[in-house]
Amino acid sequence: MRACVLDFNGRVKKTSAKNFQLICPKNPEKMVMQFGRVDEEHFALDYSAPLCALQAFAIALSWFEE
Repeated sequence: MRACVLDFNGRVKKTSAKNFQLICPKNPEKMVMQFGRVDEEHFALDYSAPLCALQAFAIALSWFEE
């Protein structure tokens, strides 16, 4: 089985299809946002400029379906 592995710097503990990272297109070394599962009921959301808290939260919510 082949899979991509992302480095969440210890913030994300569980494997999930909802885990993701956004990088700056002009500087691929700069992570703008990361979102991932910490345990069965909790997720971690980290963001930086140019995103604000509302934008980061809206992006994270868009990954959930119901």
